[in-house]
Amino acid sequence: MEPQISDFYNGEPHMMRMIENMNDELSESQKEIEILKKKIQLLEDNNGGRPLVEKTIITIEDISKYSQIEYKIHDQLYDIMVNAVDENDELNMRYIFDHENDYIDILKLNLHNVSRDWCEYRIKNILEKYLILIFLDEYYWHNLIHTEELCEEIINKFINSIITGYIEPPSDYLSEPQNIEYNLDDLYIIKCDICNEYSSYCRFIIKSNGEGHCMNCGEEDSSDCDIEDLSDCD
Repeated sequence: MEPQISDFYNGEPHMMRMIENMNDELSESQKEIEILKKKIQLLEDNNGGRPLVEKTIITIEDISKYSQIEYKIHDQLYDIMVNAVDENDELNMRYIFDHENDYIDILKLNLHNVSRDWCEYRIKNILEKYLILIFLDEYYWHNLIHTEELCEEIINKFINSIITGYIEPPSDYLSEPQNIEYNLDDLYIIKCDICNEYSSYCRFIIKSNGEGHCMNCGEEDSSDCDIEDLSDCD
């Protein structure tokens, strides 16, 4: 574009002002696109009739704090469910199901930016998958689950299903777990500085210098000895 007469009187040429305006418009458009991306992701993550939940964006510095949430939930759930085991090492399945509201309270107390409706949906959805255990338990005159090891196994399966969102099938029945929800750690996400995508903090790689990126961007650096892999927190 040819210089204009007004450029000789203005400290900033007309062309420069046009470029700045275009950059401002581009910046606004990028912000709008980012907002729309989040809305689309939110709708995709909340299909299947579950109540809407907006994931919480955290920083690398927050990982140590949020990584403790699942441990707290596990311990609090266990403290309730273990009371279903009597002095004869028999598991009262009805007791576990009767404390549904307590499990909902535990999720609501420990999870951030999550509604009680979502917590209720999560617990009811998981318990429904184990409902057959009540019918089996009450069908026979004696308790089918009557060893310490088996009681511990069943209780841990309940808790792991609540935390991970899936039911682990027998090894000889299905090759893959039945995914019905996402893991609780997926509620807390970090933006990767390389690909600009968000992922769970458990799928983030932190280097010794404090910088980090998602596991997808870290595949090429997986042989680097100064990398700490946080993926084992599932």
